[in-house]
Amino acid sequence: MVVGDLTEQKTLAIAIYLKCKLTNSRFKHYTLNKLANTTGLDYKTLRKYMALLISHEYAHIEGMGKKQIFVVNSLAAKKQNCNVDIGIFDCTSLKTTIKSLRAFIVMHLQAKKDEIKQILQARNDPKRSDDYREVRKKVRKLVREGVLQSPIQEYKEYGLSYKRIAKELGCSIVTAVKIVKCALEKGWATKQRNFEQIYDKGVNGVPVEGYTFTTKDYLYIIHPNTYTLSPSVSASFPSNHIKV
Repeated sequence: MVVGDLTEQKTLAIAIYLKCKLTNSRFKHYTLNKLANTTGLDYKTLRKYMALLISHEYAHIEGMGKKQIFVVNSLAAKKQNCNVDIGIFDCTSLKTTIKSLRAFIVMHLQAKKDEIKQILQARNDPKRSDDYREVRKKVRKLVREGVLQSPIQEYKEYGLSYKRIAKELGCSIVTAVKIVKCALEKGWATKQRNFEQIYDKGVNGVPVEGYTFTTKDYLYIIHPNTYTLSPSVSASFPSNHIKV
């Protein structure tokens, strides 16, 4: 899954868009102008990203002269359990495709958190796990990757902050909020707000160190939101299913 680089994200989005718009992956008698007119993509955008599409092996060109054929390659990864279902993307335009891709990346981040949670649940209850040995391998891999500090570490929910989403996507926090809103409007996930409320009579809105804000009689600590993926989106991540 492409994260962190806006150019990489747009290049992949263009490849997805072309895959959806072209009735045949082999576009005969290719010229940039003809491809732009057929797909509705801006000519300058196509010209700018064509070299990247080819270098990333999302597409290639066969033949020479007037007999050139533009071919959109398969976007499926060769490694097992690395592909996701993009059938739920809105590919009406390049803009909606980019928004869908970026919203899906956020869902991917949540799916990875869910996967780690499921692995640790299976580790703690070997009798319910179909393949406890496989679960232990996954735990050791998470330790090697630095996701876990030790094989006995317990899962703790820290939520998924807009700051982290912005960092992963390479965008501003304002944009991250809009991307999450897009995912929620599509029904890809539901959001749970996390906050602590502590009674403190007469605090009267005075700022208190360690608390996000205060009201007349309460102190509040706001934690990052948590998200629950919809069944259709969760099913799009093949590695996000561990029987426990």
